[in-house]
Amino acid sequence: MYSSFPDKQLAALERLSAETESFLDGATAFAELIRSRISSEGDEISFRDYMDMALNHPEFGYYSRAAVRFDHEGDFVTSPEIHPIYGGLWGRQIIQCWEAMDKPELLNVVEIGGGSGVFISAVLSWIRASSADCFSCINLVVVDGSDIRLEQQKQRIEMTHSDILQQVDFVLLDQWLGQTGSLKDTILFCNEFFDALPVHLIERDPEPSSSLHELFVTVDDNQNFQYTRQPLSNLELIGHLDSLYEAGLVTNPVPSPGTRIEINLEACKVMSAISEIVGNGYIFVSDYGYITEELYASWRTTGTLMAFRKQNVEPDLFRLPGLTDITAHVDFGSLVKATKGAWHQQGLVSQAEAMVGLGLYEMVNSDTSWARANPERFLILRQAAERLCDPSGLGRIRVLVLSKSSPKEDLMCLRKVLA
Repeated sequence: MYSSFPDKQLAALERLSAETESFLDGATAFAELIRSRISSEGDEISFRDYMDMALNHPEFGYYSRAAVRFDHEGDFVTSPEIHPIYGGLWGRQIIQCWEAMDKPELLNVVEIGGGSGVFISAVLSWIRASSADCFSCINLVVVDGSDIRLEQQKQRIEMTHSDILQQVDFVLLDQWLGQTGSLKDTILFCNEFFDALPVHLIERDPEPSSSLHELFVTVDDNQNFQYTRQPLSNLELIGHLDSLYEAGLVTNPVPSPGTRIEINLEACKVMSAISEIVGNGYIFVSDYGYITEELYASWRTTGTLMAFRKQNVEPDLFRLPGLTDITAHVDFGSLVKATKGAWHQQGLVSQAEAMVGLGLYEMVNSDTSWARANPERFLILRQAAERLCDPSGLGRIRVLVLSKSSPKEDLMCLRKVLA
């Protein structure tokens, strides 16, 4: 009975083994490619350049892989993947913004870094079902840094809204940011986008020296990646640090003695470009992050840089480059400053507050006819609501709302929901 196994089971197991080996071989090849770059650039590269390669290399980078998932089967879960209600509620917000803008005949809706495409698909579904007039005005622009991601987003929209697919523009990020002119009457969303942009790592020594250093990446005698420090000499970074204090975003120069911080110059450049491209309307940025003073608090001695793999924190962020997500919390103060005063900060709230303001718990109502007719689906919606508003999880994401030449009336997502 136990002397042999069917051939097809053994073949399946062997195929799985071969696929796993191929998967890890890709990470090994990528690591060697990074080592070659380090060797060619004087035996070290900035951590910013390492992170950029690890996430965005066109062949091996984390976000260039077709197999990247943003749900429970991936390395992390984003809010749109929890339930379509997340995108639906933001669709509700778009309708309110469109009405506040006097219902323009052409409404540009832009999403940057849309992952699998589930967010914008849910947004469109809500608007289509709620306001045919608003839906007919939408010109959709989907922007991403990867051709693979754009294709996945296109496929998702085709599944749910095939009738408007020919009216959707799919644009690579660099191309979109490089355009001239401005988009009128625009609502733009960035959902967990800025925290994936590459960061510089800066350290200040403990007192009394308090010297500033930037962290670079080198290779040790065993060919493993490791940090190395150099005195801070990047004038752009020095200028950015000085500007935080000069702008009043922090009360003391940062980093504090004995601490390490992340500086995301890329995020500031992208936000600056966005603020110039969008002529008027609203910008919504949803991401893990803090105001500048909180992000660079003296007690946060090691910063916020983290790596994730298989829904768990990966202690060694140099392990399996290209197969591990790397992220750092967003400095919302610097994002606002990057607009050079052209955009008004209408609010900064937690995702939990935004969801409640948009009416999430009004919809999680067991007394509705839909809930009574669909008890199992109602329970799924209720569980999703709890996850989206969990203050120790997704609920602590912050939502930054900016407006320009648009009414500053209270938006639903900014309604005061707590006394």
